[in-house]
Amino acid sequence: MPSEVTLSKVRSHHGTLIVAAAATSLIVHGGDVTESVPVWLYRHPSRPELGLLFRSDAPTILGKREHAKSFHPLILEPHPSFSVAEPLSILRDPVVDLLMTAVPGGIVFASTAVAKEWEGFSFVAADEGAIDAGVIAVADVLRRLVEALNTPHTLPAFLRTIPSEFILPAIETALIVLPDEVAQGLCAALLGWQPEQGPKRARPTFDAVPNRFPPPPEQLAADILDAIDPEAWFADAWRDLQNWVRRRNRTRDARSGAAHDLMGIGSGTESFDRSSPGYRFLRHARRLVEPRKRLSIVATARDEGLYFLEWVAHHRMVGVEHIFIYTNNNTDGSDDLLRALDAAGVINWIDNSGSVTTNINMQRKAYSHALTALPDTLDYEWTLIIDLDEFLVPHPFWKNDLTGILRARTAQKADTIAFQWHVFYVDKQVAWSDAPCFERYKISGAHPLIKSAVRTSRFAYVDCHHPAPRDDEARIWRTGDGNLQYGSRATNDIAWINGPSNNGIVCHFAIKSLEEFVWKYARGENDGSGVLLNKRFRYNTTATITSYIGFFENTPGRHYGHYDALLPELQQRIAELKALPGVSAAHDAIVANYRSQIGGLVRNSRDVISADETISVEDRARWNRIVETWEGEQRPAS
Repeated sequence: MPSEVTLSKVRSHHGTLIVAAAATSLIVHGGDVTESVPVWLYRHPSRPELGLLFRSDAPTILGKREHAKSFHPLILEPHPSFSVAEPLSILRDPVVDLLMTAVPGGIVFASTAVAKEWEGFSFVAADEGAIDAGVIAVADVLRRLVEALNTPHTLPAFLRTIPSEFILPAIETALIVLPDEVAQGLCAALLGWQPEQGPKRARPTFDAVPNRFPPPPEQLAADILDAIDPEAWFADAWRDLQNWVRRRNRTRDARSGAAHDLMGIGSGTESFDRSSPGYRFLRHARRLVEPRKRLSIVATARDEGLYFLEWVAHHRMVGVEHIFIYTNNNTDGSDDLLRALDAAGVINWIDNSGSVTTNINMQRKAYSHALTALPDTLDYEWTLIIDLDEFLVPHPFWKNDLTGILRARTAQKADTIAFQWHVFYVDKQVAWSDAPCFERYKISGAHPLIKSAVRTSRFAYVDCHHPAPRDDEARIWRTGDGNLQYGSRATNDIAWINGPSNNGIVCHFAIKSLEEFVWKYARGENDGSGVLLNKRFRYNTTATITSYIGFFENTPGRHYGHYDALLPELQQRIAELKALPGVSAAHDAIVANYRSQIGGLVRNSRDVISADETISVEDRARWNRIVETWEGEQRPAS
């Protein structure tokens, strides 16, 4: 074995060796040695902090991940109880930024940020005579990988020389270990982008890398796609990004389909942004693209066709340049309206339906697709993440145009902008009417939750209120007013505003009329439990019902009159949208469909709540009175 190769076995705090289960290839510790295979840790003298865990004859599965890999990168650091007598180390999984834990009698997986006893590991020096040729061969590949990491411009050439099963973990390790700028250069090279033909930001990135990255041969690109083959979506996203960067043409018929369902499944260490190698690659590559425009919206919707025209018209009126709308499993006729708006170039409509109907968060799936797999969003410096019942309204100082706010925050080097909610209340209304929300609802109050605009190329994963923070990056978060956004000190939650913010507010029409409340909950909730395909009135908690009753009977807040002056222009813009081919007819069909169903759903809500014994008798009676008020308004005047 070459002298520069350092191999050892790993012993847990329990005194057991880390091994791979022979039947499953899962990394475990202890157990019957006849049912396990040795696992080795490779370390190179030039990078003592980097350990590469492997078995010589097959890939292994680390923790709760779905795919096996030829080796796993780990970051080594001294354990808090480290001593000369007992030199314990911690093994940090850089993919999820958590410490490996050896559960007694179980698997070894990343699970905690705090090192205690079970997070302590020691290294057992290898007996050179006991190391077979297969182990030495893998160790030699890992030696050359570390040497290539030390001279990054040699990485493409190195990737050409290794077995295909090592390509994916080698790229993943490089993207973890290398500085962001160098990692971006590597991704650009592997995509085939060169400074003279790639996006503008590729030029300084390449110039900053010693000797640049040479252009890769086509076969290497094919091998990389094969290596990430388990992620069926990645090859399409790779090619779409390559093609779009060259031409900047609109991606037609984009779809977030079954291959993208993984983007909405799982949480924590199993979530898409933590477990997907394809995500990490595109996260770096997309940052090389220079936007040409200012602001777009990414939104999700289901059965919200009643509100599309007002919502689209409003945001175009206040400076939004384009809208990307994701929908799935619509039953209200929305598809025809969205198709007409898409054909007119007003929006990009992306079908977010997939094959999974349970245990999936459709909103998270859509956001991940938009910021990872859809190249068109990169043409906009900022992306506003907002829902169909939310309207971002700039302060009158800005002449009803968001552009000035964005310029001011861009000058402050902000990466995300937090806009505070203002919730609009029901005000005892029981029926929907085909008029703008700002005309029908006038009572509102400030709420501490935020919605966010993010720098499109800086974030590849967001939640509905804010982008996902990452421990490996420093980012500047500001409010719409320009103050640093650090969240609520009381709740330690970045989704809460620090204090009042007025430059722009998100008018949230969350608590509408009885009809609209029932219609909303008849489609189900985006709670990860899946897609409700049969429309019926349902709710997850009694608080959903009791809070609505309280707001209906006692509306808080104060009169909001700022938008009154904007209503004439809004109505004009709605009329312009209706004049587009197919739009007016599609909207009328949605209204007719709504009116044919809503009566039965409202009456059914009374039956559902009357039968729910978890709701108090008093609250059931209060709901019944609201429904009776609605019934009274439905009767023709005598």
